[in-house]
Order: sequence, then C-alpha cells, then structure tokens
Amino acid sequence: MLSIRPNVAEHSLVVLTRSVHPELFQIHRTHHIKRNSYRVRLDITSDGHIITFNSGLVTFCEVIASENQEMPLRRRIRCGRLGETRTFETCSKGLVRYETESSVEIASRELFWEIQQQFGGKTKEHELLQVFGASGRVTLGAVSYMHVDQRATQLTVQAFHTFPDEYAILKSFSTFTIIK
Repeated sequence: MLSIRPNVAEHSLVVLTRSVHPELFQIHRTHHIKRNSYRVRLDITSDGHIITFNSGLVTFCEVIASENQEMPLRRRIRCGRLGETRTFETCSKGLVRYETESSVEIASRELFWEIQQQFGGKTKEHELLQVFGASGRVTLGAVSYMHVDQRATQLTVQAFHTFPDEYAILKSFSTFTIIK
C-alpha cells in the first residue's frame, strides 16, 4: 500500500483516558491482547499508531499521529509535538500508571536504509509490522514496527515509525503498569 506520511515534525502524541473511534483512522494492522488483569488493542495506522489499554475502570489511549488527524478533545490529558526526547507519566485512580518516552532521530542516509531494511523481515507473535509502498520519491516506503512485552500486571510497547523522505525515525517506549 502506498503511503506518503506527513513530515515527522507534524506528528504529535495524544494521550486520552478513553478509547478513540477506529473509523477516524486508516488502520493497517491490529493486534488484540487479553490477560486476566487487562485488555489491549494495538493498531498501526497510516501515520503512526494507537494503543488502547483497559484495566477495570481505567482506560489509557496513546495515539501517535499527524497533527492534522481528527482527535477527540474530551478526556484528553496530553497533547504535544514530537521532536527531541520527551517523557510523560501519569496515574489513573491510583490503579494504573502510564509512562512513555518518545524521540525523533535523524540518521545518515546509509544508516537509515540499513535500519529500514532490518524492519522489513518477518515478525513474531509479539510484533506488528507494516511496510508501506514507496511514495515515488524514494525507493522504499515507510515502515511501522511495534514490539510488545506482556506480563501479568505490566505491558510495554516499543514502536518505530520511519520517514524515508527525511531519514527520520520516530521512536516511542510506553509502559502500562497495574498497581496492586
């Protein structure tokens, strides 16, 4: 599938204490996780990702998307541009702690293509991968990759989104922890 992503500088991180409607996004890959203490939906979208984490009465939804993406305002607790390393942490009702760190790195042309090709391999059960078609301006399309580590009371998601026109890699590392 052909995808021309907006520039990496036009992306933001939005965190909500509610889920978002999937029909607002162009979703390419979805994975569901169900554990005794939580449920998760992971989506790779055309310009980023959505992680929806539910545990009892607590919901956290992390969205990395273009600033042009329509997003709900209700129950939004964080909205900010991505760029240099950014961290955010919050706790909901004393039951679930959410932490994230994101950064954008610009690589040399050679290093970028090496990294880009490494993401193009096969995935395992705990990984999601979407390789987009080339935009015509560059020979390889963008890649979105998510690695998931799930424990009984904790979920971590490491995500990478590439931007071939800019040799940029958007990275995020998010942790959802159930507090006992």
